[in-house]
Amino acid sequence: MLREPATHPFPGMSLSNRLVVLIGIALALSSCGGEVPFVSPDGATLSISANPTAIPLNNGQSTITVIAFKSVEDGGGTVADGTQIFFTTTVGVIEERVSTSSGIARATLRSNGRAGVATITASSGSGVTATLEDGVLVGTGDGINIVLTANPVTVISPNFTTDLTATAFDNSNNPLRDVPIIFTTTAGDLASRGSILRTNNNGQATDRLTLLSESSATVTVISGSITSNSVTVSRGTASELVLSSLSPFSGAQGQSLTVTLSGLNFQTGATASFGQGIVVNDVEFVAPTALRARITISPVADDGARTVTVTNPDGGTASLTDGFLVTVGGGGGGVGGVSVTSVSPPDANPGDTLAVSITGTNFQPGAVVGFGAGIAINSVTFVSVSQLQANISVSAGAAAGPRNVTVTNPDSSTGTLAGGFLVIAPPIVSALTPNNGDPGDVIVSLEINGANFQSGATVDLGPDITVNSVLFFDNTLLFIDIDIDIAATPGSVDVTVTNPDGGSDTLTAGFTIN
Repeated sequence: MLREPATHPFPGMSLSNRLVVLIGIALALSSCGGEVPFVSPDGATLSISANPTAIPLNNGQSTITVIAFKSVEDGGGTVADGTQIFFTTTVGVIEERVSTSSGIARATLRSNGRAGVATITASSGSGVTATLEDGVLVGTGDGINIVLTANPVTVISPNFTTDLTATAFDNSNNPLRDVPIIFTTTAGDLASRGSILRTNNNGQATDRLTLLSESSATVTVISGSITSNSVTVSRGTASELVLSSLSPFSGAQGQSLTVTLSGLNFQTGATASFGQGIVVNDVEFVAPTALRARITISPVADDGARTVTVTNPDGGTASLTDGFLVTVGGGGGGVGGVSVTSVSPPDANPGDTLAVSITGTNFQPGAVVGFGAGIAINSVTFVSVSQLQANISVSAGAAAGPRNVTVTNPDSSTGTLAGGFLVIAPPIVSALTPNNGDPGDVIVSLEINGANFQSGATVDLGPDITVNSVLFFDNTLLFIDIDIDIAATPGSVDVTVTNPDGGSDTLTAGFTIN
């Protein structure tokens, strides 16, 4: 007959009774202490960021990212996987604890109907804390911006309609999705009929306004306590009066001269005004596209630009801002003291072709412009004595850095704005770590090394790899989380980084699917 050994801890007790006792001891131990979390070692540091930095009052979300680093004395680098990061917030709700993977922990802040600035703190271990600078704005006007546009702002027959677009973004120009939007108007009919719309992934919500019998309507967008700019939409006609140019466009103090005004839909009996210090002796109707005005400039008239206005007998008016220039001294038609004060937009990427507006003084028809090495001037349009419109092409090989912008008039007078235009340094992608993975892999915190990265940059690795998130660390380092499709085709894929300003770079065969 077999007998149990006499060395067990509970002699004389049956096997079933011993199992009951052991289970009881295990339950008692678990109730006494529970799980002891694994936290960062002493001397560790935490980096914390939020995207976006402003969210709507309800159903808003912001991803809070923490990167935990060991101290130099502890060997440096990121902390061990599974390190616990504890989160707190003063507004909204957030996960209390998240484990790190590759040194990164991500928590989601969710709005719950309470507005304010969410102060978010991350901690892990004794004295290892970080607080998000400026916090996340929840449902407040500060930090959430809404811009309203209408296209066109003058509506004509047969429909008298315009398309409205409201764009919501935070102070870092990140688009805000799912923001509640209500379009309002003082007149006319909105397609939305005042219902609540929500912004898409580009931060935009759209509506359409139709003027019925009204001459104009003012449209505004509201979202809780936030109000957009207002846009006025006006009713126009196909025969609307237009004043487009004058020739000559300038005259000297004390001079009398005849000026031809060009435009559309002038009527017999139209009048013209040239502003202070200029007497209009008479206006001759030449054609619906031309008037001839005889003017006298006072010898003491202030020099500078004037707005010229034409008024038809039916009450229609049209004005040309800075359409005529009074110069100092005898002789007309000349302009001196050319100056260039601004260029908009002020920058571009290598390879871009774009229209730029040049603002200044004393420009003449036929003026030419220069933007420096690597920038070709395709065309220059004279708008007024204070504005030129230029179309330029930046060479793909243009060196990054500022350029002087120069305007030269036909009379050889010139003006220069030093550093008035900037060729932006494009991003450079140099390496990925790791640079390969298997189909079905999920890779967290893959490093992209390079130069000239910008916050908000996007990354593309082709159709078989999904980029779940991009974390901007600094201008030389991005962290990305990716999923490789289980059916991905093995081979090399290109890696493209695109900055918010449009600059991009591709590392050919930068990543390999094994």
